[in-house]
Formats: sequence, C-alpha cells, structure tokens
Amino acid sequence: MTCGGRMFRVAICEDDKYQADINKLLINKWGEKRSIDVSIKEFYSAEEFIIKNDSSLSYDCIIIDVGLKKINGIELARIIREENTDISIIFVSGLEKYISYGYDFDAIHYLIKPLNAEKFSNCLNKAWSRKSLYKEEKEIITVKKFGDIINLKYSEILYCESYQHYVEINTIRSKIRVKKKISDLEKELDEKLFIRTHRSYIANISYTKEIKKNSIVLKNDVEIPVSKMKKNQVKDLYFKYF
Repeated sequence: MTCGGRMFRVAICEDDKYQADINKLLINKWGEKRSIDVSIKEFYSAEEFIIKNDSSLSYDCIIIDVGLKKINGIELARIIREENTDISIIFVSGLEKYISYGYDFDAIHYLIKPLNAEKFSNCLNKAWSRKSLYKEEKEIITVKKFGDIINLKYSEILYCESYQHYVEINTIRSKIRVKKKISDLEKELDEKLFIRTHRSYIANISYTKEIKKNSIVLKNDVEIPVSKMKKNQVKDLYFKYF
C-alpha cells in the first residue's frame, strides 16, 4: 500500500511472540484504516533493540513491554529518552503497579494486557499526531544566550516564564534565560503546540496532564497559572491535542 509519503515507523519490544504478533496485527489494521504506510520491526528483548539500533531516531513510536527480562521496559525507556525526546512511547504490561512511570518518560499511555483494541488505536492516533506536530518544518527555535546561539526543539520546551527584562525557557534538561519579550517569543513558537496561558507564561500543551480551575499542571508537576481570558483557549487546544 502506498500512501503518498505518510509513513509511520514503529518498533515493538516484546518478549512474548504471541503478544508481539497481536500488536503487529492491530498496528497494521490501524494503518490500513487511516491510509498510512506502517513500517514495523520486532525485538524480543531490550538488549536486541539496543544492539540492532545505532539510534532510536529511526522510529516514530516504540511499544515497550514493561516486563522484559534483564533490562526491563522501564530501563529501556530511560535509555531511549536520554537520546530521543520526540519518539512516542507506549507501555504495555500485565501489571498496574508501574503506571506512574509513564509520566516520568512522557509516555502516550500505559496499557494493561490483554490489550483493548480501541484504546490501542487511540494511542496510535496520538503518536501519529505527535509525529505530525514535531516533524513540521518549523520545529526548532533559535535563541541567543549571552551571545551564544542555541537551537531548541519544540519537544524540549516545557514552558516559558517572563520576568522584567528577560524570559526563562524551562526545558526538559535545564533553564535558559534570554533577553526577549514574551510576546515576541510567543510569535516564534508553533501555535498548535504552545499557548500563552497568562501574561507571564507560555506552556507546551503536549506536557499538560491536568487542567484545573485557574491553572494547568504539567507532567513534571509544575503548575502554570491560566488567566480568565485564556481558559477557553487552553481547553480547546488541550482537547484538540489529546
């Protein structure tokens, strides 16, 4: 099937071949329904994935069984996130006790076996949407910090906070202070992903895990204020993304 360049690259890391075959079948059905070409590679251990892949950048999404032997799924996700912050991760497991780890690695979802086909399909929809957002031409912002030029991926930015004469950009790894008005920074960011929640804040909607009455909570538990005028816009973008 050829779909005009609509390619979705998936890795399955699952030590149960029967479950891996089910995953593959569901992914192919999803791709056929959405008219998306799907490339799937299967790995039966974390070690096999690491050995056979010089880089996780080859994939748009990885489906990881938490209960992998030796190097488990949580450790594999940690290794992947050290290199790649964009790839979508979907955890699958027969146990619920590791669900909280999904937030640590910005996972699309933590699914319990046996897989629900509809929930699995919804996860793939989210992963596809995330690929579309992050792979657009304007996915990098260039800022100056004390004369140095820094390129930041949209997927690395959690939120931005304005102070008197500068803006502090909070990324997944560090904080970067730049001499810039927050209104100017807002114009440079993708409006499909970032929103001015308050006169002093811009948030990356993809990192939002909860909407409260007057704020949003990010996946790292930082709470960002939302002004009355921005409440509806924040909700609209949140539900559009998720």
